[in-house]
Amino acid sequence: GLAASAAPQKHLVVLVHGLSGTAADLGYLARRLEADASVRVLASGANEPFPRTLDGVDAGGARVADEVRQVASAYKTISFVGNSL
Repeated sequence: GLAASAAPQKHLVVLVHGLSGTAADLGYLARRLEADASVRVLASGANEPFPRTLDGVDAGGARVADEVRQVASAYKTISFVGNSL
């Protein structure tokens, strides 16, 4: 999850792992993106632990959407990066 910040951030980048993945799979990308002070990263954990990635795109997408809705109002722009093999 994300901790609340004092001032709204300009850009939230949501990283979403693929089948059988974890938020840690995108750790390198998260660190590189967060080097830009105007970017905040949400490495989604909504579909963890592993069996949760097996119930389909609709269910997984709904969980990610719920996670993003919790913080979306604090950001001017939201981008999504999905990773799957």
